[in-house]
Amino acid sequence: MPLDEVSHSDSFGMEHLLRLWRTSQQQSKNPLPLLSSINPETFTEIGMLGYVHVIDVSPAGPHDFSVQVYGSRVTLHNGQNLSGMPLGDLPISIYRDAVATDYNTARMTGMPYYHRVVATIDDSRRHYTRLILPFSTDGMRPDRLLVGVRIDNWLVE
Repeated sequence: MPLDEVSHSDSFGMEHLLRLWRTSQQQSKNPLPLLSSINPETFTEIGMLGYVHVIDVSPAGPHDFSVQVYGSRVTLHNGQNLSGMPLGDLPISIYRDAVATDYNTARMTGMPYYHRVVATIDDSRRHYTRLILPFSTDGMRPDRLLVGVRIDNWLVE
């Protein structure tokens, strides 16, 4: 979806995450903003604490990317904390392949992506909004992704 569709009414806090990324990018002297420039306390201030993941996308293969921080308010597989887990070990294969593709696209392009997702996972129908923001540890290449996730009310069932 176009980034212009990130709005307060659809995805509480997502517009703040995108603004944070854009501001960091503008202030950076490098092609990409540094992940270290983000103060984690900001997530509390913008209502995103527990809804943010940090993904290490420095390995060559997408299934070797790993979850450095998993948002505590995001449930996927029986509420399991996925911090430290390589994407290739995620318990649900269709989800594993989809996020590996999406995260790899953000890494390869160095551009943010905004998705509205509808999926049935573990017999549970889910609909959520995901904002993928590329960051760097050296300012030159995207090797970390900050991923915001919000369960939304945009889908009427």
